[in-house]
Amino acid sequence: MTRHAPDRRARPCRPAVPVRWPVLVGFMLAAAACQPTRPLEVTDAFPITVVAEPRVLTIVGTELDAFGADDAIDEPARERIAAFLDTYRERGRGPLTATMVGFAATGRGRDAEGAVLSALTKLARRRGLQPDALLAARAETGVPRLELAFRDFVAIQPDCPPEQGTLSSFSNRSTSSFGCASQRNLAAMIARPADLVTPQALTRRDSLRAGGVTQAYRSGEATGAEQEAGLESEAVLAEVGK
Repeated sequence: MTRHAPDRRARPCRPAVPVRWPVLVGFMLAAAACQPTRPLEVTDAFPITVVAEPRVLTIVGTELDAFGADDAIDEPARERIAAFLDTYRERGRGPLTATMVGFAATGRGRDAEGAVLSALTKLARRRGLQPDALLAARAETGVPRLELAFRDFVAIQPDCPPEQGTLSSFSNRSTSSFGCASQRNLAAMIARPADLVTPQALTRRDSLRAGGVTQAYRSGEATGAEQEAGLESEAVLAEVGK
């Protein structure tokens, strides 16, 4: 009886457990589905839109008859102009344009324009505005009037989509409107929406104070203000449940 030698040729290695490709592909698709479908940042998902809207106040010629070099302005016109200047100081950005329309056709002409601009400048200074904030302009033709105008910025709240998930879904994903309410509240509370477009420049720092704090730090001294004697804190923690 003839015996054959065992075949010792190299054979390809096969895994003990075959790989099930459909299962692996399904797992990868499920993992991809867990990824967020909207931007991670709330500010990107629900942005606050800032738009510039022109604000115009018109004072007709009959209300300007009382304008004079001594700042004699009719009380109704004074109140309207003062309220408009306050709005510009709080919300405006850029120059406040004062356009004198049709004064050349009146009997006083340039004298009337000068009297109006002088009275307006004094009133603007009293309302806390800098003189360079007022930009004078002239229109030769038209019904005699004074037009004040500036750009007002308004924050537009984002639209929140309806909720599509609940706390009992256990999907570990934020809802479709997560963070939108905070953005809407922020848009309603912003005092100067123009700061969202271009923040205001910082004022100059107090170099003497900064130098004193730096010197105290280098010398190992306290950099904060010292508490006066006898002014211990009297804060009391609130007792919950009473």
